[in-house]
Amino acid sequence: MLFMLCLICSVTHAGDPWSHLGSNAARSAVVDADPVAIDQSAWVLDTQFAGQSVTFVGQSGVVTWDNYIYAQGEIAGCAHLICASRADGSIVWIAPVLAPVLDSWSTPVIDETNRTVVVTTGNQCLAFHAKFGYPRWTAILDLNIVNASPLVTDDMGTADRMFITDYDGIFLFGGGHLYCINVDQFDPVTNPYQPGEIVWTVNMGAATSGNSPAYDSGAIYVADLGSQNNNWTGRISAFDAAAISPPAPLWQTSNPVALGFFGGVTITNGYVYAGSYAFTGAQQSANLLKLDALTGAVEWSTPCNRTSTIPVVLDDGRIAVSAGLLGFGSLPSIQLFSDLGTSAVLNWDSAIDSWVDTNTNGQFDPGEFISTGGWTTQAILFNAPTANVLMVGGSENPGLFGAPETLFVLDLDAPPSSPGFILETYTGAGSSPAYDTGNLFTIGQNGLVCFGPVTPPPLSDMDRDLLTTPEDLYLWGEGVGPRDVNQNQMIDNGDFFTIESDSRASEVADTAGTGGGAL
Repeated sequence: MLFMLCLICSVTHAGDPWSHLGSNAARSAVVDADPVAIDQSAWVLDTQFAGQSVTFVGQSGVVTWDNYIYAQGEIAGCAHLICASRADGSIVWIAPVLAPVLDSWSTPVIDETNRTVVVTTGNQCLAFHAKFGYPRWTAILDLNIVNASPLVTDDMGTADRMFITDYDGIFLFGGGHLYCINVDQFDPVTNPYQPGEIVWTVNMGAATSGNSPAYDSGAIYVADLGSQNNNWTGRISAFDAAAISPPAPLWQTSNPVALGFFGGVTITNGYVYAGSYAFTGAQQSANLLKLDALTGAVEWSTPCNRTSTIPVVLDDGRIAVSAGLLGFGSLPSIQLFSDLGTSAVLNWDSAIDSWVDTNTNGQFDPGEFISTGGWTTQAILFNAPTANVLMVGGSENPGLFGAPETLFVLDLDAPPSSPGFILETYTGAGSSPAYDTGNLFTIGQNGLVCFGPVTPPPLSDMDRDLLTTPEDLYLWGEGVGPRDVNQNQMIDNGDFFTIESDSRASEVADTAGTGGGAL
């Protein structure tokens, strides 16, 4: 890996970043835009980096910042955080990280204020400069992290925090933890902690696995699996995000059903939503829960397919849940619910409502129903002016922990039995899609895939940020990027002078207020 020094720091934002699993700290997973067409990919980062193959973590998601995309992957048998150019999919930098424990599929997080990307793997939280890839800080946790994705606040002034849960082993003693980690610069008065310093740790008194916290209006919300002492009944808890010592819960609510939560929660319009996981039973063996975010009061609980994903709440109050698996009495499906105020009702289940028993054996055989969604497959919603479109991965024959093989685009306003229910598909990827300013990103067996229009970077753009600046001169001198800039089959001073000329053109454009070609 190359560790590079930033000589001149210029920030050019391509749009609102997809900074978390589920888009943001509240994990809403909603995009207020028309869906991106997926009939043709703009680029695919698949097999090669310095002559070595690249394989991405199957069910994990990607995050975006500026003109860069980040995902966990494996190169030459070793785990890495990978930064790719949004413009063309080329790898900008890589950083070695600990191998995921138990095939963990945690998604990285972006700390936009500090220009940092954080990956959580093993028992480490590793922070890197988002553009140049050099280490910023490291936090060592008490236990390993499995499937949980971190969050970072951005509204706490000079004392923003990262929150993450660890994994204690669900059949042990219920000793999972919630960690509060400082991400901002040290200040003796307003923030007396170093970046990466653990501010506090709370023993949840319950098992934790995959419990990604969510944040809204100064409070952290987190689910758990329960413990032996409460018959493995999971709970949802709220904590003060600004606490400087281990806080007691603001409130703590047990699941009305004796089931635990293996996933995260979302906060929408003052309410917390979460789906539980059942080890046995059919399509409604678990439950979907809605709580008042201020008090923790149960608004309603309704039967649901088993899941570890985060529910997606539509503007009209309907809730889409990606859930289930092929086996153990369950089927992978999308379930759509309507919120009736004090109760909720299931509108449809994509597997059951699309089933056609072609061989008349009375069983749900592969190929007889739409196999989309699943208990590990996070969905996102495009809240378009004329339609509600869900994008989610799926597989015809998914294993228990199988990564999606196909990305589905579904019209939530059409029944699953309708020919118009599936709007588009793409085979080769579909894991936890991410959206950023006209582009959609997802990973799968094809690699990291980009859809939507892209702007090719100029040849003089060594760091692939769609600008030519003096930074690119430095990087060219360090041997970074496509060095034959003037395409004369030689690497010489002519390339250097081309970059210098292009960077001066950008400076002139910036002075004139034209932005130098930035997005």
